[in-house]
Amino acid sequence: MLAAPAKKQPLLWKPFKKQELALSCPAFELGYGGAPGGGKSDVLIINPLMFLKNEGFKALILRRKFTDLERSLIVRSHELYRGRGHYNAQAKRWTFGNNCSIEFGHCQRPSDMYNYQSAQYSFIGIEQLEQFTEDMYTFFFTRIRTTNPNIKPMIRSNFNPGGIGHAWIKKRFWIGEREPNKIYKIKETLTRPDGKVEEFEYGRVFIPALVYDNEHIMKNDRNYLMRLMQLPEPKRTAYLEGRFDLFEGQFFKEWDRDIHTCEPFKIPQDWKRSISFDWGYKDPTCILWSAEDPKTGMVYVYRELDITQTIDVQVAEQMKELSKGENISTIYYPWDLDNDNPQTGISMRERMMRVFGENERIYWKKANKGRMNGWAAVRHFLGLRPDGQPRMKVFNTCTHLCQTFPEQVFDENNSEDLDTFGNDHHVDALRYFLGTFRDNLLEEKREQERVYDVGGAVKKMDGKFYFKKEEPLRFNWMTE
Repeated sequence: MLAAPAKKQPLLWKPFKKQELALSCPAFELGYGGAPGGGKSDVLIINPLMFLKNEGFKALILRRKFTDLERSLIVRSHELYRGRGHYNAQAKRWTFGNNCSIEFGHCQRPSDMYNYQSAQYSFIGIEQLEQFTEDMYTFFFTRIRTTNPNIKPMIRSNFNPGGIGHAWIKKRFWIGEREPNKIYKIKETLTRPDGKVEEFEYGRVFIPALVYDNEHIMKNDRNYLMRLMQLPEPKRTAYLEGRFDLFEGQFFKEWDRDIHTCEPFKIPQDWKRSISFDWGYKDPTCILWSAEDPKTGMVYVYRELDITQTIDVQVAEQMKELSKGENISTIYYPWDLDNDNPQTGISMRERMMRVFGENERIYWKKANKGRMNGWAAVRHFLGLRPDGQPRMKVFNTCTHLCQTFPEQVFDENNSEDLDTFGNDHHVDALRYFLGTFRDNLLEEKREQERVYDVGGAVKKMDGKFYFKKEEPLRFNWMTE
């Protein structure tokens, strides 16, 4: 009689000092790591195991892409969780006694956040946080809650320098500004509907960990240091030393908040105004209003609007309402809004135009599709003129546009484009405007005929549009 196969025993695991510090941290919010080789993934996988004694404990561990999840965290979980629980491959969930579970998920697109709207977890861990936007990160704060007084909710993350989250992670965890390995208190104030004011407090901490802290690598695979040294600078030093101040990856290096933003002011009625927008339904529709100073040629982005899960005509209604009393000359729209509905034969753009009314003297201009030319246009307007002033400024009330500018990083596979997995909707809306914007008429001709260019057509005093021959797709900027 053959002997029954031996039951696989749980893998014994022992943390090194930095991992032990992270696992014992009582703070609600913890950022761990800062460089490859710091044992970051194991901390996320082991941490929720420590709370399985609590009835109904539920954890979620996230990566940005599902493919990365399958070949890293899930594989490692089978090594560390075996013999401790049961894995459901379809649900990507480990279940344990005491009605506890640890689930694996991903959030590749901003719209994927809605897959977790009704979910509730006591613990959320995020792997490679630098691949996430700040909006995604803070959204998952709303998924952390419990009714069990014995469970202490917490969020854990790990990250390296670089990526679309580089700037906001550095700012959020005070990297290079405050002492690490120390819990700082964050205070929030809430005014309830009944007028009662409540104050809340939680702890946030950054624990840096380098490859040198990983005793297992340093003992068993010291050549990993050599492999990191093959990286080009400044990534090599950034990864070896966890340096967030060295990493070069920002797509718009020209952006400087001190130079490119200004306090709002009343825009003169005779300034040429335009609207541009990037369409989305689950992803946000981002709308920008811009005005051009006819004396200096300076472009000002003076208003923004974000809308989600709103149909095209309702978006148009909000655009129209916010533009009341303003002389909008042109609306620059994404080219895919011209795709006809196969049943009605009416495009989204046509439905939106009807909201504004046939008699409205607004020219709808299809935005140029070229991304490389569009980004070059944005950089041109961020650039400084001979007088030291930029060609464009943004009202500091356009908080989303100002926030997302420094968050854009290069696409790893295309050095001429930005990483589209980031929150690029606002800069896309700006690209549609600046990459299509034209001012081809000489000032004296404009003054003589009282006409002005609105992108592909000339609008005269009678309110009619006179189309002109399309020009080759090239830059033709206004005279400085």
